[in-house]
Amino acid sequence: MGTCQMQIHELKDALIICHPANKFDDMKKNPESLLKTVVIESKLLSPEKDPEFKHIQTFFELHRNKIHTEVAYYYQKIINSNEIEISEINFKFHPLRSRQTKYLSLLLPYCLHISHLNLWNTELEKRGVRYITKVLHNIPNLVELSIEENNIDEEGIEYFSKGLETLKSLKVLSISRNRIGLKGALGLSNAFSSLRKLEMIYLDNTEITSEQLSILSQGLNNLIDLKKLSLSFNLLDNNGINVLRRMFDILKILNEVNLIGNNISETEVELLLQDYIHININVWAG
Repeated sequence: MGTCQMQIHELKDALIICHPANKFDDMKKNPESLLKTVVIESKLLSPEKDPEFKHIQTFFELHRNKIHTEVAYYYQKIINSNEIEISEINFKFHPLRSRQTKYLSLLLPYCLHISHLNLWNTELEKRGVRYITKVLHNIPNLVELSIEENNIDEEGIEYFSKGLETLKSLKVLSISRNRIGLKGALGLSNAFSSLRKLEMIYLDNTEITSEQLSILSQGLNNLIDLKKLSLSFNLLDNNGINVLRRMFDILKILNEVNLIGNNISETEVELLLQDYIHININVWAG
């Protein structure tokens, strides 16, 4: 083989690390070949394939002017320390949008010890949540995860659920203020069946109906460590009472449930409060 000359080229935020000069010239003449190479080389951005962090450093230098300061902070921390030491990433109320979320997702595989990831109100939307979902399997030690208030629709929640089920250590999950829908309920129910360590789940203001709660309960009923379930400001009505009762009977250590702002009648509420006095059931604001 000929001598390898460093060639760095940007295409859709990916990275070509190194190719012989003549091969690179051929790729410039054939964009489809270039695209395929970019997809392959982007996979080098992982600690297993980049133990000395050279590829991630090159990528950061190439994109430095496009990466927001808050995201760049974590790149620099990884690159400068050369240790996988980040345990928490918090972007609460910071508008990442899809591009910055992509940069963050490329870094997350280097954060093997991360236990807390807060993406509350970061304007993820459908595209951003896809970037994050694709790398969730790389951060298996995650204990707390929030994607609250990100304008994610039911297709986005359905896709997110596929990555969520890989987080076997997860204890706290917040999906509030997104739209779960029927597809999202099915996806989450399947994911919950795998997440046996979950202790707290926040599904407030997600437009959950009694029918969708019935679907969710098929997964929720497997969570024997669940202590808190928040379902405030949804579309639950009296048709969901029997579903709630079954959950309360099965989940023995469940001790707090939020039902504020739903359409359950006062009569049914009173019966719930009487029959499950060991559970703190919040049904009125204030």
